[in-house]
Amino acid sequence: MPSQGTPKRSMTARKQGPQSPDRKKLNDQILCDMVEAWEYYGVRALKEMAMAEPGNFVRAYTALLPKQVEVDITENMTEDQLVNRIRELAATLGVEADLSLANPPRPGETTH
Repeated sequence: MPSQGTPKRSMTARKQGPQSPDRKKLNDQILCDMVEAWEYYGVRALKEMAMAEPGNFVRAYTALLPKQVEVDITENMTEDQLVNRIRELAATLGVEADLSLANPPRPGETTH
């Protein structure tokens, strides 16, 4: 166990300059070896890991997912389309969506 004065080793990635040609060659070879191993063991190894170590299997899977995904399905929707979609979703969830406005816009007006 490190003493209080000993700094802990950081596991964060650091930005570094361009790789040396030898380092790049090594990284490329490792990736080629991993592809070869995946082609031979891939699906079988995943199935075995899922059975023997489900926690590690889930961690490996989630490590491949993006940390954040942004989706804006409303970008090209009119206000009427948005209101109709909200009503559809509310009906699917079994809730009532009261989308009446205190001062509804006149035909041709928008609320923004």
